[in-house]
Amino acid sequence: KAVNALGTAEGDIVSFETKAPEGVTINDEAEFTNSVKVLVSVVGAATAVTALVANDGSFKTAKSFALVEGAADIPWTLVSSRSGTFTKIVYVRFQSKFGTKLSDSTDDIILDTSKPTVNSASAVAARASTGNVTVAAAKAGAVKLTIRATDTVSGVGSVEVRSAAKKKSTVVKFKKAPSKVKTIGLPRTTSDSVSVNTKAKKIQYRVLDRAGNASAWKWITVKK
Repeated sequence: KAVNALGTAEGDIVSFETKAPEGVTINDEAEFTNSVKVLVSVVGAATAVTALVANDGSFKTAKSFALVEGAADIPWTLVSSRSGTFTKIVYVRFQSKFGTKLSDSTDDIILDTSKPTVNSASAVAARASTGNVTVAAAKAGAVKLTIRATDTVSGVGSVEVRSAAKKKSTVVKFKKAPSKVKTIGLPRTTSDSVSVNTKAKKIQYRVLDRAGNASAWKWITVKK
């Protein structure tokens, strides 16, 4: 409906869908994964009917997948990181109805299957704040939890806290980024503090790296 000085005009409502850009994405463009099982989303030209997918650029061990309107979501298995190579590349070749190569495309993701390690931790009573994350539905009291942790690939990105094993846990992201290294696979350290609202005198915590791997749960006593 349009209105101006000349009057009012109405037209039909038209809806349409736009096609995603041509190319390849792994796990919806995620930077890290903690599993060799991933989802590869491919979008080719309008004339593409099949896609060859491989873990190397030679396509000698590629698998063929049918496309619907040039696109498909393909469950895929990456090569494990035993060799120490953590960046995994997926290669895709789009083909026409007669098997003619139309284009090649790639995407990469960092495979991190190692668990992070807690180096040190402390928990002290602090002033309660409405901005703090609540643990175990506490209505008063606060705890400042300071953690130093190490991870060899993606780096520690958050801490998960709960008041007991059967209580609901809360994940709090660290504000500080993991330390940088020149070579991926070397230890990366994260040191940061988070504040949580809880009246518990002891709490459980574990750290999570940015790929989703978790350390073992640990108990810590809150000091006054």
